[in-house]
Amino acid sequence: MHPILKTHCETGHFSHGYLLIGDREKSRISVRKAAAILLGCPESLLDSHPDFYEHFFDLFGIDESRDLRQKSAMKPIAADKRVFLLSIASFTNEAAINISKILEGSAESCHFFLIIPSFNSMPSIIRSRLVNLFEDENFKLSEEKRNFYGKFLKTGPTERLNLIKNISGDKKIVLEFLNEMEFILSEQLKKEKQPDIFKNFLSSLEELQKNRQFLFDRAPSPRMIIEHFALTLPRLK
Repeated sequence: MHPILKTHCETGHFSHGYLLIGDREKSRISVRKAAAILLGCPESLLDSHPDFYEHFFDLFGIDESRDLRQKSAMKPIAADKRVFLLSIASFTNEAAINISKILEGSAESCHFFLIIPSFNSMPSIIRSRLVNLFEDENFKLSEEKRNFYGKFLKTGPTERLNLIKNISGDKKIVLEFLNEMEFILSEQLKKEKQPDIFKNFLSSLEELQKNRQFLFDRAPSPRMIIEHFALTLPRLK
């Protein structure tokens, strides 16, 4: 299980939605464990639980998004939460917009787990609404970018501002920066054994999620968002 999701299972403090990227069956096993905790039932009884919905889609289209909207609007029946596990190979553009609105507007009692095969198969408008858990072995960063992000994490606020001064304030560029930074943080989190440093990485990921969400507010300022992230992120070794 991904260390972020494992931590949420142990604390019981779950996010509204998660994006698991990579091996479908491995991710599915992790999600079902989390769903059992959320619904307070044995994992073996999930398939018959009225508040658990699991489905696999080769293509998630407009009809599927309408069905999800209807199901997510229903109140829990046997538990106080509802859990949706969706494994999706691809989206139509219209469905991507709709599912983003569903994630944003659904009740707090709904928890969504989306499994996708690769990072680029998920539209950014949806990625921004979810806790991204990277398990994608095919997603690679160049050595140059790894060195840049490693230096960014280890330096203080002033030096970080210098490092990002030449990064464009374009929304897509800033989103790419945050997504790649999340990959680096998630990668390091898997390796970290010291509790205090682990907590720092976890809080950094949570801060990153907040800043990425700001990008999709009305009239965002990408330049201010990336600078705010540089100033608030704790120094990591």
